Amino acid sequence: MHYSLDHIHVRCSDVGASIAYYEKMFEAKEVARTDAKGMPIITLEMAGQRFCFSPKREGVDIRMKPGDPGWGVYQIGLKVDNLDVAYA
Repeated sequence: MHYSLDHIHVRCSDVGASIAYYEKMFEAKEVARTDAKGMPIITLEMAGQRFCFSPKREGVDIRMKPGDPGWGVYQIGLKVDNLDVAYA
């Protein structure tokens, strides 16, 4: 099975500062601004990879309890050629 990294999604306390840091330090370029169920997602591209940034939810600590969305690395997305084959 062939797979590759699609993106890394980070939830952070200050999205603007995080984006500015990656733009300055790694010459990241903004490639998209989207929204998923009310959660803004800003996507940067660095060295051919995509990094997504969203704000942490109001009143949420790093991890309230297991299973709750916290902040920090929120998601690592992998891409496969055929989802049905990968799932089987």
